Amino acid sequence: MDRGKKSGTSFANVNNKIYMDLKDIIRENTLHYLPAKSLYRCTSVCREWKLYISSPFFAHNQSNFFHDASGFFCQSHSSLPSFISLDALAYGVRDPSLKFLPEPVDIRCSSNGLLCCQGRTGYKAYYICNPVTQQWKKLPKPDANHGSDPAVVLVFKPSCLNFVADYKLICAFQSDLDGYEFEIYSSAEGTWRTSGEICFGNRQIIPCTGVYVDGTVYWQSRSMIVAFDLKSERSTLLYSHSSGSLGEVNGKLCSASIKGSKLTVAELSNAYTNTMQMHSKTRAWSVENVALNNSVFTGQTDQGRVLCIGGETVMICFGRTLISYNMKTKDIKQLATEADYHPRMIPYVNSLVERKKWKKNEETEISVNKYSDLVNAEQKNKAMMANCDYEELEEMDDDLEEDVFSPNIQQWKSMPLLNSDAKERYNDIADRSPEDSAKFPKHIKLMKNTDIGDVIKERALAFLPAKSLYRFKTVSKEWDQWINNPFFVHMQTTQFKEVSGLFCQPPGESPSFISLDPTAFGIPSEGLSFLPEPVDIRTTCNGLICCQGRGGDQAYYICNPVNKEWRMLPKPKLYHGPQTAIALAFEPAVFNFNANYELICVVNLPDTSVLCFEIYSSRTDSWRISETVCFELNSVALNGDGFYMKGYAYWETQCDAILAFDVKYETYGMFSLPPCREPTGALTEIRGNLFYLMPRKQDECSIEVYGDISMSLKHVIPLDPKALGNTDGLCRALSFVNDDTFILDLEGRLLLIMQHHIRWNA
Repeated sequence: MDRGKKSGTSFANVNNKIYMDLKDIIRENTLHYLPAKSLYRCTSVCREWKLYISSPFFAHNQSNFFHDASGFFCQSHSSLPSFISLDALAYGVRDPSLKFLPEPVDIRCSSNGLLCCQGRTGYKAYYICNPVTQQWKKLPKPDANHGSDPAVVLVFKPSCLNFVADYKLICAFQSDLDGYEFEIYSSAEGTWRTSGEICFGNRQIIPCTGVYVDGTVYWQSRSMIVAFDLKSERSTLLYSHSSGSLGEVNGKLCSASIKGSKLTVAELSNAYTNTMQMHSKTRAWSVENVALNNSVFTGQTDQGRVLCIGGETVMICFGRTLISYNMKTKDIKQLATEADYHPRMIPYVNSLVERKKWKKNEETEISVNKYSDLVNAEQKNKAMMANCDYEELEEMDDDLEEDVFSPNIQQWKSMPLLNSDAKERYNDIADRSPEDSAKFPKHIKLMKNTDIGDVIKERALAFLPAKSLYRFKTVSKEWDQWINNPFFVHMQTTQFKEVSGLFCQPPGESPSFISLDPTAFGIPSEGLSFLPEPVDIRTTCNGLICCQGRGGDQAYYICNPVNKEWRMLPKPKLYHGPQTAIALAFEPAVFNFNANYELICVVNLPDTSVLCFEIYSSRTDSWRISETVCFELNSVALNGDGFYMKGYAYWETQCDAILAFDVKYETYGMFSLPPCREPTGALTEIRGNLFYLMPRKQDECSIEVYGDISMSLKHVIPLDPKALGNTDGLCRALSFVNDDTFILDLEGRLLLIMQHHIRWNA
């Protein structure tokens, strides 16, 4: 019963999430998981939801959270594009024929809500568009000739920090050098550029088969798969499991094909099987067979073919019937029946992704007259709304059709709001510039009284080497406490990875340290005297050193010479003789707080031609003998210790071969060194790829750089005779460090040779 309570002022925080209504919880925690068509329908719930869904930050969040395949664009050679929705109530676009573009187009590919189309006139320009928002951009003319049916792949990865929605377009085109070259358009730069990589060989890429998976673009050829790594810009060839359709499933490359009623889905589980031993049990593809039992297959199973695979959906064509199969729910749905159907189908994600700078100013389609028409229409709407009361508006809302892309809905969405406060809020959001949207949120407190010293302390110190950090401890007590903080120490190990110098140790003597920059790099104890016994340095990895004692047990030690911390490893299970080769594996990572590492030892069993792998793990503080055994006759003798790179340990053998060991899967492989290899060469890492350096002293001194699995010649770098000085002695390559520096040993003289202009493509 109402006792006449006064509506007094409430001092509670109405924005506190503890007191949120159910509709507010759904709005803030659920809506961004819905597709675009469902979201347009949700704008009719209330004006607050309409404002929320119309904000640019919500569109950005929705593009990050919603990645499900919503349907497929299909198109024949002569007709306009059409859209087949997997669920007509949830997914859809307003203009499937893409008539909002300035010319008729052919759809080439898509990526996370963006479509790549190509015009049919002039130089056949590329267009990047979102058919939901009808925003588009015309790309500049490429430098190369892409042909009439280009093999293009659109790469767009939504992320929390990618507010501008940057993307790339990669095209593989025929080279004049009997192979394929790759031209890349970057929206961040707004230009095309041709990669220095060339995929040689007489093979034909099928244009419409391109797909992007986890940093690599794949195309199907007649018998192989051409892979192009976007980060290293390196191309490789993979054996194809079948001639099925390529796609991405759970972040892995998959190939789907159908025979009869049996659907075969092959997942690329290991792309490096071509480097494994001849009879290795490791397979490149893991295969799953699915029996499709449904009445829609009756009488037409022999005509089936897989059109495309994306996400959890496989599109299959049986004669004139299109079937979608959900690999997770096992649901089979008949989508359409067409008399004349084209096999090119492009998966599409119903996303709100938007990019602020889509059209160039000179390409804007709205003229002054059209703008005047828009202003007059808005004035008419305001006049109409002034003569309507709230109840009449509710009746208008109830009379609107359910289809969110109908003209009535679009007219309702364009109506001004009655409430003046709501109108101001709407105008504030709708007219907000990108600069205003990028401002720091008001509900988050900023640090006050922050000076340049605090910014340097928190943002720059982690990128400095240890010696420089010890010098910065004297700045203030606060900086000293900050640098000694274990969280800062962990952060510095993940940020600073440059090689600081070289440890040198003649036989029987103490080690010494040669700094590449004495003012920045150095250690307090070069001779490692803090260890309990004299040691021999065996190998290093990202700040850790593996040493071996000279005593009777010849124990292994893992230490950091900067902070003088060390650990003595337990005794191995196998006998590690003089021919045992080791490699230390330590990868600093954000979540590797305990600095876990592994020591991989290649042990030669006595009186046999067998190599065993014994591994120490700091997680368990114990040794284990791997089940993998190397029986290769030419791998018994190794040229000393190896090194670790990107999950693999590498050793150089004395029989012109390289022994590679996968630390995660504990498998090995062998591949050849350059045929002209000499003892003065060195196996090294250059920008994340494996290379072999070979000094040459013929008419002129030079360094030959070999790379790729075949160890073919990649670069010949001439050396300045004046900088070398006397070259009569032995010239030996030691390593390549910090992305630009060769280290050579010339009769006891260490030479550092800088090379900044070379593009290191393996």
